[in-house]
Amino acid sequence: MKKLQFKRIGFLIGLTLLLSIGVQAWRMYSQFRIIQRQLVMDIQQSLENAVESYFAELAKTDVIALTDFSGNHSIFGGDSLSGKK
Repeated sequence: MKKLQFKRIGFLIGLTLLLSIGVQAWRMYSQFRIIQRQLVMDIQQSLENAVESYFAELAKTDVIALTDFSGNHSIFGGDSLSGKK
């Protein structure tokens, strides 16, 4: 009788141990997926910010002015400062 009782206790301890390890493995996997998604979102946001900053700085430095220094021709049809055409 005692031998059967010790055997049941051993099985109960083993089952509890396997169940605990299974729950911990599932929890670690779900946490890994959450952290992985957060990392991807952070990297994507950083890339978007870097590209936006790059093109904002590029737009500040690349200014093209269309002028005619001879004074005879204007692309707008007249001199906007003096009002002459």
